[in-house]
Amino acid sequence: MKILVVEELVDDAKASFEKAQELLESEDYYDAAEKAWRAVESMRKAVLVAAKIPYRYAKTTNIGLRLFSDFLRGMNRRRVLDLYDKIAYRLPILGFYEGIISPEEIKELILSDVKLLIEELEDLIRIARKIDLRNALNSLLRIQKLKQK
Repeated sequence: MKILVVEELVDDAKASFEKAQELLESEDYYDAAEKAWRAVESMRKAVLVAAKIPYRYAKTTNIGLRLFSDFLRGMNRRRVLDLYDKIAYRLPILGFYEGIISPEEIKELILSDVKLLIEELEDLIRIARKIDLRNALNSLLRIQKLKQK
């Protein structure tokens, strides 16, 4: 089942990226930004699920994003994390929600940076399948419980 979920997430990412490209061709730049961001997030979740993190945690920002960031740092993939952070700010926030970056920049981000990030994350999935991050997840959950008290 877990492998199926990873493959479903990767398939969703690829379909969303294709839809983003179609939207760019029809000059629907801001919806293209939303679809491209969906592709990136599907890949982020796929990396975590491949590393044995249950989807219910992988999909969150408070746990999933932290584990993802720590995983990339631990794998010495700071460049990939920097690219993710750049896209996370520029596409959904400045692009889709605020609509303040230019259509040309959205197009460049999608066709260059998002494409590269998806490829990098797809490679990382192969590595993540050999890793078990459940202990890291349990530690993070314990820390959150202590903070709540």
